[in-house]
Amino acid sequence: MRLQIVCRGSTKEGLGHLFRARTFAKTAQYFHDVEIVAILEPELELLFGELNCSVRFARNDRAALAYLQDFDAEVLLFDLTRLDREIFEEAIGTPRLTASLSPVFEHMARLNIVFTRTAQAPQLDGVQIFGGLRYAIFNENCTWIEDDRYERNLSLPDFTIAVCMGGGDAANKTLAVLQALMRINSNLTIWALLGEGYSHSYNELVDTVRGSRRHEVILAKTNRSMWRIMGQCSLGILAGGLTTIEAIYAGLPTVNLFERQEHLDTMTQELFELGVCVNGGLFSERSLDTMVRTVQYLNDNRNRLREMHVRCKGLVDSRGSERVLQELEAELEKRPGRLSARSSQSDVMSLNP
Repeated sequence: MRLQIVCRGSTKEGLGHLFRARTFAKTAQYFHDVEIVAILEPELELLFGELNCSVRFARNDRAALAYLQDFDAEVLLFDLTRLDREIFEEAIGTPRLTASLSPVFEHMARLNIVFTRTAQAPQLDGVQIFGGLRYAIFNENCTWIEDDRYERNLSLPDFTIAVCMGGGDAANKTLAVLQALMRINSNLTIWALLGEGYSHSYNELVDTVRGSRRHEVILAKTNRSMWRIMGQCSLGILAGGLTTIEAIYAGLPTVNLFERQEHLDTMTQELFELGVCVNGGLFSERSLDTMVRTVQYLNDNRNRLREMHVRCKGLVDSRGSERVLQELEAELEKRPGRLSARSSQSDVMSLNP
């Protein structure tokens, strides 16, 4: 199968789509002919350095189209929220199967398949929906926080918190969260995790915490080491999205502040109902006030965090990429149509060593 993945990421829009596409490609490249077309800024190209499959970089939608036309894909997989309509129409004309890994995509109704981490996704006429946490794809560096380790985290006198507001954090929510946490009277150790795309002034973050002798704040630029750090914490303050799914896989309770309503809508609501993470609402001064009260409550009632950690166990596994790939393979077999010229040639070659 010739499988092409088109994704987009930036410091403004975030990096989650890039990370998910990369994780999926790491699995798919062992079984199929895979190519990624990544629409991004030059400084983000290093995110794909570990892949063995072909990776093409484009600065805009028009530049991406040439790669989409050149590859002759049988399956075209989208992981982005928007794509120029004309480019999209040209791109979907050739593949036998089109699908989306993103739960939000403006052309979703024109696709064959949509994969989403929520089981409550709205239905679309003519589109097959595969929904639920079994299809969640996230950072392969995320690992479960063992119970005894989490117990040690909870037993520390200082309340240890990880703040991670996305790889780009264009609105600098990290700064606002730190400023709000400074109002808490209990002793905190705060890891402020700054992603690959964080481009704001570090001095602002330093100035925010300089006047507080009660709290200790560590600024960390992270990628692979992110979950080694978060595994030392008792609570995460997150922006929702893939990192929240990773936190559930790891067993880290979280408070989630969402930038936009669509981000909240695509969050798996049953996770809030199960009590493994907290819905902090849309990002605002009011939600920051609520976050402060929630953090203070959880610090004073750490047994609630222990219960949340235990409830996370087994809710998410790391086989989402495999399941998505299996569904794509099965659906492609059902669809009549031409094999790409390159796939046909490859099959003949494999039969005649």
